[in-house]
Amino acid sequence: MTNFNPADVDVFLASFAAEGGTSENLAAIAQQPALSRYLIGRVNPVLVDCSGRPNIPAGCTYDEAEQPENLFRGLVDLTKIDVQLCPTQIDKGVVGGEAMLLEHAVILSSHVIDRIEADPTLFQDSWEGKYVICGSVFRRSGGDRVVRCVYRHGGRVYVNLYWLSDDFYRLYPMAVPRVSP
Repeated sequence: MTNFNPADVDVFLASFAAEGGTSENLAAIAQQPALSRYLIGRVNPVLVDCSGRPNIPAGCTYDEAEQPENLFRGLVDLTKIDVQLCPTQIDKGVVGGEAMLLEHAVILSSHVIDRIEADPTLFQDSWEGKYVICGSVFRRSGGDRVVRCVYRHGGRVYVNLYWLSDDFYRLYPMAVPRVSP
């Protein structure tokens, strides 16, 4: 993590030590990515660690070698995520799923959906009416490649899989990190 407040870390370490935490405990935490992601979410609910393996949907597998090269790795602030159409979606109104993954400079992983699924209040109002795609690629048992999507309808947040062999219309923007001006 490159952006942190040393005073906050000192407060955390003092509390951790007061509860009996040791340097060995910290080393063990660092070796468990899922636990590290959980702790980051507890400290700052809008931060998502997009490194490592996301939650794998039932009936799917995940292979690091199949992930797009433009998949973002690192911490992302959920309040600083944009949803964007790729150039072909803008020009033609539709794009194939595999092409869509490649047309964005940087795309966000399914860690974003994992966090929103755990806390649906983090779904951004500006995404209403859109099926927001995250770029982690999974493989179904039949061999089809899929990505996950999150949307809200009637106040409830839903998560689905979409086949990359399908077409993605303008209702299906990709989650991307916001570029600061």
